[in-house]
Amino acid sequence: MSPFLPPPGVPGALRVDSREPPAVREALERAGVKYEVGTLEVGDFCIYNSSGIPVLAIERKTWSDLRSSFGDRRLANQAARLIPTCQSQRVRPLYLVEHPTVPGWDGNNRGISDKLLDCSLNRNLVNGIGVVRTRNVDHTAEILGWFSKRAMDGKVEPLSNSGDPQITYSCPGGRGEDPLSVHTRKSDNMTPARCWRSMLAVIPGVSSKKAAAIAEHYKNPSELSSAYVACSGKREREDLVKKLKIKGVGPELSKRICRTFSGPTD
Repeated sequence: MSPFLPPPGVPGALRVDSREPPAVREALERAGVKYEVGTLEVGDFCIYNSSGIPVLAIERKTWSDLRSSFGDRRLANQAARLIPTCQSQRVRPLYLVEHPTVPGWDGNNRGISDKLLDCSLNRNLVNGIGVVRTRNVDHTAEILGWFSKRAMDGKVEPLSNSGDPQITYSCPGGRGEDPLSVHTRKSDNMTPARCWRSMLAVIPGVSSKKAAAIAEHYKNPSELSSAYVACSGKREREDLVKKLKIKGVGPELSKRICRTFSGPTD
Protein backbone atom coordinates (compact mmCIF):
# COMPACT_ATOMS: atom_id res chain seq x y z
CA MET A 1 0.00 0.00 0.00
CA SER A 2 1.12 3.56 -0.64
CA PRO A 3 2.66 5.24 2.44
CA PHE A 4 0.39 8.24 1.70
CA LEU A 5 -2.93 6.34 1.61
CA PRO A 6 -5.78 6.25 2.45
CA PRO A 7 -6.63 9.89 1.66
CA PRO A 8 -8.38 12.11 4.22
CA GLY A 9 -12.12 11.59 4.61
CA VAL A 10 -12.82 15.30 4.02
CA PRO A 11 -12.29 16.41 0.38
CA GLY A 12 -9.61 19.07 0.11
CA ALA A 13 -8.06 18.29 3.50
CA LEU A 14 -4.35 17.80 3.90
CA ARG A 15 -2.87 15.12 6.14
CA VAL A 16 -0.69 16.34 9.01
CA ASP A 17 1.71 13.90 10.63
CA SER A 18 0.71 13.19 14.23
CA ARG A 19 4.21 14.09 15.42
CA GLU A 20 3.93 17.72 14.27
CA PRO A 21 3.74 20.15 17.24
CA PRO A 22 0.38 21.64 18.30
CA ALA A 23 1.51 25.08 17.06
CA VAL A 24 1.27 23.81 13.48
CA ARG A 25 -2.33 22.62 13.87
CA GLU A 26 -3.26 25.87 15.63
CA ALA A 27 -1.78 27.88 12.73
CA LEU A 28 -3.75 25.79 10.20
CA GLU A 29 -6.95 26.45 12.15
CA ARG A 30 -6.25 30.21 12.24
CA ALA A 31 -5.72 30.11 8.47
CA GLY A 32 -8.94 28.16 7.91
CA VAL A 33 -7.13 25.22 6.30
CA LYS A 34 -8.88 21.84 6.44
CA TYR A 35 -6.68 19.02 7.72
CA GLU A 36 -6.70 15.57 9.26
CA VAL A 37 -4.08 14.15 11.61
CA GLY A 38 -2.51 10.79 10.78
CA THR A 39 0.81 8.98 10.68
CA LEU A 40 3.02 9.55 7.65
CA GLU A 41 5.98 7.28 6.89
CA VAL A 42 7.77 10.14 5.13
CA GLY A 43 7.14 13.87 5.25
CA ASP A 44 5.24 16.05 7.70
CA PHE A 45 2.28 16.84 5.40
CA CYS A 46 0.66 15.22 2.39
CA ILE A 47 -1.61 17.05 -0.05
CA TYR A 48 -4.17 15.28 -2.24
CA ASN A 49 -6.04 16.22 -5.41
CA SER A 50 -9.83 16.06 -5.87
CA SER A 51 -9.61 12.34 -6.70
CA GLY A 52 -7.87 11.55 -3.40
CA ILE A 53 -4.53 10.95 -5.13
CA PRO A 54 -1.47 12.17 -3.17
CA VAL A 55 0.44 14.79 -5.17
CA LEU A 56 2.72 16.61 -2.67
CA ALA A 57 4.78 15.29 0.26
CA ILE A 58 6.12 18.14 2.36
CA GLU A 59 8.85 18.32 5.01
CA ARG A 60 8.68 21.36 7.30
CA LYS A 61 11.97 22.70 8.66
CA THR A 62 12.63 25.56 11.01
CA TRP A 63 16.10 27.03 10.57
CA SER A 64 17.27 25.64 13.93
CA ASP A 65 15.99 22.18 12.98
CA LEU A 66 17.75 22.47 9.63
CA ARG A 67 21.02 23.27 11.41
CA SER A 68 20.79 20.30 13.74
CA SER A 69 19.63 17.88 11.02
CA PHE A 70 22.54 18.97 8.79
CA GLY A 71 25.09 18.47 11.56
CA ASP A 72 23.97 14.96 12.54
CA ARG A 73 23.26 13.86 8.92
CA ARG A 74 19.49 13.55 9.41
CA LEU A 75 18.97 15.91 6.46
CA ALA A 76 20.84 13.59 4.10
CA ASN A 77 19.09 10.51 5.48
CA GLN A 78 15.67 12.15 5.18
CA ALA A 79 16.36 13.10 1.57
CA ALA A 80 17.51 9.54 0.89
CA ARG A 81 14.11 8.27 2.12
CA LEU A 82 11.93 11.04 0.74
CA ILE A 83 13.13 11.08 -2.87
CA PRO A 84 12.76 7.38 -3.81
CA THR A 85 9.49 7.03 -1.89
CA CYS A 86 7.98 10.02 -3.67
CA GLN A 87 9.35 8.88 -7.00
CA SER A 88 7.85 5.40 -6.67
CA GLN A 89 4.45 6.87 -5.71
CA ARG A 90 4.56 9.73 -8.27
CA VAL A 91 4.34 12.31 -5.45
CA ARG A 92 6.26 15.60 -5.62
CA PRO A 93 8.65 16.18 -2.68
CA LEU A 94 8.94 19.64 -1.14
CA TYR A 95 10.74 21.36 1.74
CA LEU A 96 9.05 24.26 3.55
CA VAL A 97 11.81 26.14 5.35
CA GLU A 98 10.88 28.73 7.98
CA HIS A 99 13.30 31.64 8.24
CA PRO A 100 12.44 35.36 8.37
CA THR A 101 15.27 36.41 6.06
CA VAL A 102 17.56 34.98 3.41
CA PRO A 103 20.72 34.28 5.43
CA GLY A 104 24.06 35.87 4.66
CA TRP A 105 27.57 34.55 5.20
CA ASP A 106 27.90 35.70 8.79
CA GLY A 107 25.34 33.48 10.55
CA ASN A 108 26.99 30.65 12.43
CA ASN A 109 25.89 27.94 14.84
CA ARG A 110 27.93 25.06 16.22
CA GLY A 111 30.58 25.53 13.54
CA ILE A 112 28.09 25.36 10.65
CA SER A 113 27.42 28.56 8.72
CA ASP A 114 23.99 29.68 7.52
CA LYS A 115 25.38 29.99 4.00
CA LEU A 116 26.42 26.34 3.90
CA LEU A 117 22.89 25.35 4.92
CA ASP A 118 21.54 27.60 2.18
CA CYS A 119 23.84 25.87 -0.33
CA SER A 120 22.67 22.50 0.94
CA LEU A 121 19.04 23.49 0.29
CA ASN A 122 19.95 24.60 -3.22
CA ARG A 123 21.61 21.25 -3.83
CA ASN A 124 18.44 19.43 -2.77
CA LEU A 125 16.56 21.65 -5.22
CA VAL A 126 18.87 20.49 -8.02
CA ASN A 127 18.37 16.89 -6.95
CA GLY A 128 14.59 17.03 -7.21
CA ILE A 129 13.24 18.36 -3.90
CA GLY A 130 11.45 21.69 -4.23
CA VAL A 131 12.28 24.37 -1.64
CA VAL A 132 9.82 27.06 -0.52
CA ARG A 133 10.77 29.67 2.10
CA THR A 134 8.23 30.82 4.67
CA ARG A 135 8.55 33.50 7.35
CA ASN A 136 7.05 31.56 10.28
CA VAL A 137 4.53 28.87 11.18
CA ASP A 138 1.54 31.07 10.25
CA HIS A 139 3.01 31.74 6.82
CA THR A 140 3.64 27.99 6.49
CA ALA A 141 -0.05 27.34 7.20
CA GLU A 142 -1.06 29.85 4.51
CA ILE A 143 1.24 28.21 1.96
CA LEU A 144 -0.12 24.75 2.82
CA GLY A 145 -3.64 26.07 2.26
CA TRP A 146 -2.59 27.57 -1.08
CA PHE A 147 -1.06 24.27 -2.23
CA SER A 148 -4.16 22.35 -1.09
CA LYS A 149 -6.43 24.62 -3.13
CA ARG A 150 -4.24 24.29 -6.21
CA ALA A 151 -4.22 20.51 -5.84
CA MET A 152 -8.02 20.43 -5.59
CA ASP A 153 -8.24 22.63 -8.69
CA GLY A 154 -6.12 20.13 -10.61
CA LYS A 155 -3.11 22.46 -10.84
CA VAL A 156 -0.63 20.14 -9.12
CA GLU A 157 0.02 17.12 -11.31
CA PRO A 158 1.51 13.84 -10.03
CA LEU A 159 5.04 13.11 -11.19
CA SER A 160 5.24 11.65 -14.68
CA ASN A 161 5.63 7.89 -14.76
CA SER A 162 8.05 6.54 -17.33
CA GLY A 163 8.46 2.99 -16.10
CA ASP A 164 11.60 2.82 -13.97
CA PRO A 165 12.09 6.44 -12.80
CA GLN A 166 15.54 7.79 -13.41
CA ILE A 167 17.18 11.16 -12.87
CA THR A 168 20.25 13.03 -14.03
CA TYR A 169 22.40 14.54 -11.33
CA SER A 170 24.48 17.55 -12.28
CA CYS A 171 27.09 19.59 -10.46
CA PRO A 172 29.36 22.55 -11.20
CA GLY A 173 32.35 22.40 -13.47
CA GLY A 174 32.40 18.73 -14.42
CA ARG A 175 33.54 17.27 -17.75
CA GLY A 176 33.90 13.61 -18.48
CA GLU A 177 33.32 11.24 -15.58
CA ASP A 178 31.89 13.11 -12.62
CA PRO A 179 31.41 11.39 -9.26
CA LEU A 180 28.29 13.51 -8.68
CA SER A 181 26.80 13.40 -12.18
CA VAL A 182 25.23 10.06 -13.03
CA HIS A 183 22.12 8.53 -14.56
CA THR A 184 20.84 6.16 -11.93
CA ARG A 185 18.06 5.49 -9.48
CA LYS A 186 17.90 8.13 -6.77
CA SER A 187 17.67 5.50 -4.05
CA ASP A 188 21.12 4.25 -5.14
CA ASN A 189 22.48 7.76 -5.52
CA MET A 190 21.34 9.64 -2.42
CA THR A 191 23.67 8.06 0.13
CA PRO A 192 24.92 10.20 3.03
CA ALA A 193 28.42 10.19 1.51
CA ARG A 194 27.13 11.40 -1.87
CA CYS A 195 25.00 14.08 -0.22
CA TRP A 196 28.08 15.31 1.67
CA ARG A 197 30.12 15.56 -1.55
CA SER A 198 27.20 17.33 -3.20
CA MET A 199 27.06 19.89 -0.40
CA LEU A 200 30.78 20.61 -0.74
CA ALA A 201 30.40 20.98 -4.50
CA VAL A 202 28.01 23.93 -4.22
CA ILE A 203 30.78 26.09 -2.70
CA PRO A 204 32.10 28.33 -5.52
CA GLY A 205 35.37 26.90 -6.87
CA VAL A 206 34.86 23.40 -5.45
CA SER A 207 34.45 20.98 -8.34
CA SER A 208 33.01 17.51 -7.84
CA LYS A 209 36.53 16.02 -7.89
CA LYS A 210 37.77 18.47 -5.24
CA ALA A 211 34.67 17.72 -3.17
CA ALA A 212 35.38 13.99 -3.38
CA ALA A 213 39.00 14.56 -2.34
CA ILE A 214 37.98 16.67 0.67
CA ALA A 215 35.41 14.03 1.64
CA GLU A 216 38.15 11.40 1.63
CA HIS A 217 39.77 13.25 4.54
CA TYR A 218 36.62 14.47 6.32
CA LYS A 219 33.83 11.90 5.99
CA ASN A 220 30.92 14.16 6.96
CA PRO A 221 30.12 17.80 7.87
CA SER A 222 30.63 17.16 11.58
CA GLU A 223 34.20 15.93 11.04
CA LEU A 224 35.17 19.04 9.07
CA SER A 225 33.40 21.38 11.51
CA SER A 226 35.16 19.70 14.43
CA ALA A 227 38.51 20.11 12.68
CA TYR A 228 37.87 23.85 12.35
CA VAL A 229 36.86 24.12 15.99
CA ALA A 230 40.09 22.35 17.01
CA CYS A 231 42.28 24.86 15.14
CA SER A 232 44.29 27.21 17.34
CA GLY A 233 43.68 30.39 15.36
CA LYS A 234 42.53 32.15 12.21
CA ARG A 235 45.52 31.20 10.02
CA GLU A 236 45.31 27.53 10.92
CA ARG A 237 41.57 27.47 10.08
CA GLU A 238 42.12 29.22 6.75
CA ASP A 239 44.91 26.81 5.76
CA LEU A 240 43.19 23.63 6.98
CA VAL A 241 41.93 22.40 3.59
CA LYS A 242 44.97 23.78 1.71
CA LYS A 243 47.18 21.50 3.81
CA LEU A 244 45.40 18.48 2.35
CA LYS A 245 47.39 19.24 -0.84
CA ILE A 246 44.46 18.71 -3.17
CA LYS A 247 45.15 19.84 -6.73
CA GLY A 248 43.52 23.19 -7.39
CA VAL A 249 42.85 24.02 -3.73
CA GLY A 250 45.02 27.02 -2.96
CA PRO A 251 44.96 29.61 -0.18
CA GLU A 252 41.92 31.52 -1.49
CA LEU A 253 39.71 28.48 -1.99
CA SER A 254 40.80 27.05 1.35
CA LYS A 255 39.82 30.36 2.94
CA ARG A 256 36.43 30.30 1.16
CA ILE A 257 35.68 26.79 2.42
CA CYS A 258 36.65 27.90 5.92
CA ARG A 259 34.33 30.92 5.67
CA THR A 260 31.48 28.68 4.49
CA PHE A 261 31.72 26.55 7.61
CA SER A 262 32.88 29.09 10.16
CA GLY A 263 31.63 32.48 8.96
CA PRO A 264 34.00 35.42 8.26
CA THR A 265 37.57 34.85 9.45
CA ASP A 266 38.37 38.54 9.94
